[in-house]
Amino acid sequence: MKHIITNCSTTPQLHEPIKDPVRFEWHEVTKVAHYYLPVDAMTQPMKVKESEPPPYGKGGA
Repeated sequence: MKHIITNCSTTPQLHEPIKDPVRFEWHEVTKVAHYYLPVDAMTQPMKVKESEPPPYGKGGA
């Protein structure tokens, strides 16, 4: 049996395992968005990349 942890982003709380979880009404999840942050994302400097403007006189009206 595994414990359940709720309120992970504020004050995590550890709950006892639920006995016979099949008795609950379950809802199907059909779409889940996943996001991740690489481990080194906070340790490396942020890089800013700006696109090059078109040469003067080209692409204007």
